[in-house]
Amino acid sequence: MPAQFYNIGKQLGAGSFGIVHKVAHRATGMERVMKTVNKDKVIESGTPMAMITQEIDLLALLDHPHILRLFEWFNDAQNIYIITDVCAGGELLDLIKESAELQWPLPEQFIARIFQQSIEAIGYCHAKGVMHKDLKFENIMLQSKVTPQSRLEDVTAIVIDVGLAELFGAQHGKQSRSQLRAGSLATMAPEVIMGDFSYKCDIWSLGCMIFAIYNAQPFYIPDGEGGQMLYMYPFFPQASEADPMGIESLLAEQRKGPPLQLMPTASANITTLVSEMLQYSEHSRPSAQDCLSAAWFHDPANQGPGSGSCLQFEHQHLEGLMHDRNHRLVWRAATVQAASQLPGSKIEPLAKLFHEMDINHDGFVDKQELCAGLCSLGVSPSGAGKAAEAADFDGDGMIEWSEFVASCLPAARELFAVSLQAAFQSVDQDNDGSIDASELAELLHRGQLSSADMPTSKAVETMLAELDVDRNGSISWFEFQDYFIHADMSDD
Repeated sequence: MPAQFYNIGKQLGAGSFGIVHKVAHRATGMERVMKTVNKDKVIESGTPMAMITQEIDLLALLDHPHILRLFEWFNDAQNIYIITDVCAGGELLDLIKESAELQWPLPEQFIARIFQQSIEAIGYCHAKGVMHKDLKFENIMLQSKVTPQSRLEDVTAIVIDVGLAELFGAQHGKQSRSQLRAGSLATMAPEVIMGDFSYKCDIWSLGCMIFAIYNAQPFYIPDGEGGQMLYMYPFFPQASEADPMGIESLLAEQRKGPPLQLMPTASANITTLVSEMLQYSEHSRPSAQDCLSAAWFHDPANQGPGSGSCLQFEHQHLEGLMHDRNHRLVWRAATVQAASQLPGSKIEPLAKLFHEMDINHDGFVDKQELCAGLCSLGVSPSGAGKAAEAADFDGDGMIEWSEFVASCLPAARELFAVSLQAAFQSVDQDNDGSIDASELAELLHRGQLSSADMPTSKAVETMLAELDVDRNGSISWFEFQDYFIHADMSDD
């Protein structure tokens, strides 16, 4: 259970199904967030429990620098405990409110960066066959606090809450379109309202959010709890006797297109992008990759210092990518597990390098992109090819975020040691201080060992023989750590 591995800290919030706490990993001291979901409350609400487990499955599927990181989860008779990364900057909605209260207009550079990162994350979701379906200000968080003194490079957006998300496409054995309406009416695409939609609904929602930031005439509406809340989005349902929910009036306003005259401070590049994202016909609406080609995101005024070249990165990251470890089974499985245990704030510098190498902005770095990126840094074509092969840990031709981090990580010795400790504890499922054969098999499964490498039973024998120095049938933390630190040094 969580208390075995985490010190439970202060409560951060509460929701319909449970509470959220800040926690600290006992072994490493790393801060994380624990959402405790009460099963009885879920059942009482009429929500299928499958929706909760689906959120966990989707977070585990998604591996991107701008999507909330899931570390692990626990389950007992009363609750489900979901351990995720910390987003210390709070919701994007909080930042917008604070900027209004302080009479500090958000710099266009900051806004462009937040939405570029959010669109990159959603483009990756779409490439993985996932549509979010509930994008709004509350579901974009900031990795660290943003103030008037913040540097542009410190502004990092994280997409959260995939509880209403849906799988689509042949890769999941599903249709490309859906009829399952979900989300918030304020940012809901017209085709979702009508019950026949595709992943392009997410583009509409993001367009509504960009509009809202530049809306010069927001107004107050009842919040349902006796108070008022500011309404910033472009379309609002007007209820009438003939249209009690205001749905027909909402669709009529959506057909007209966004009232761009309410965005007097927005540049032409912004209004052009919003107009395209809020096309009533989803077939005329751009994809995420199309949006990322918009002039707004490539305006030099919106670029921070050093934004044009990955040569700004520490040379140790390049050394990590070039390091040849011959795809050892144990190395491959455990380093990806170690990388997945690091908070985003610790590996933020690598996100820029990952972004620059992801030339087509699909959220993956394929081997050709990595080769091209390394060659641009002066690496020989043969050396770049070897590095790309080594970085593709699961052999699928695509290098995802954790694989990329895993390839760079060993060059940063101190961070690597901390991440290994977290990885060891996550694999040591019975918390007895050692990894046995069954836990090794689970580690290999996480590392996507295929029968083409060798049967799992044989791989477990191989790993035990290599790491179990005292031959007692299990691997202690000291054996685990010693293997990785010294095996990496021996390959230098």
